[in-house]
Amino acid sequence: MNHFLTYTKHSYEIILEAESKLCIDLQHETEAYVVHLFAKFMDRPNINTQPIGIKMLEAVHKSTKERRKIFNEVGDECLIINSFGYGKNRWPTQNYYKDMGTLAYDQTAHTNDPPDDLFIELAKNFTLISKVLNKCTNFNDDMAI
Repeated sequence: MNHFLTYTKHSYEIILEAESKLCIDLQHETEAYVVHLFAKFMDRPNINTQPIGIKMLEAVHKSTKERRKIFNEVGDECLIINSFGYGKNRWPTQNYYKDMGTLAYDQTAHTNDPPDDLFIELAKNFTLISKVLNKCTNFNDDMAI
C-alpha cells in the first residue's frame, strides 16, 4: 500500500460526497472506519477468494485474538462485496453477504468485554453503510442525468 495516505484522502472526499448525496450522516468513528476500509480495498481488490462461511467456521476454533481478526476481516469483505455487488449472480441468497457481514461485525464486537461499540455500530448500520459505499461507484451515473 504505497499510496495509502493519498487513497485515504480521496476516500474521505468520496465518502463525504456519497453521504451528502444520500442525506446520510454516519457517526464520526463509523465514517473514519469506512474511509479507511475504502482506501484499503483500493489497493487490494482481490476479495472473495475463500468462501465466507468457511472463514466463519474456522474462526470458531481460534484464540480470541485470532477470532476477532478473522471476524473483522469477514465483516469488511462482506461489506465491500455487498456494497458493490461483486459476483452477485453467484450469491447464495440476496441477503447472504449482508447477513454474514452483520454477524461477523457483531462477533467482532463481542470478542471484547465490554463489547466494542464501533463494531456494534457497523453491524447495526451495515445496510446504510453499504448504500454509502455503493453510491461511491455511482457518481458518474448522477452526472449523466
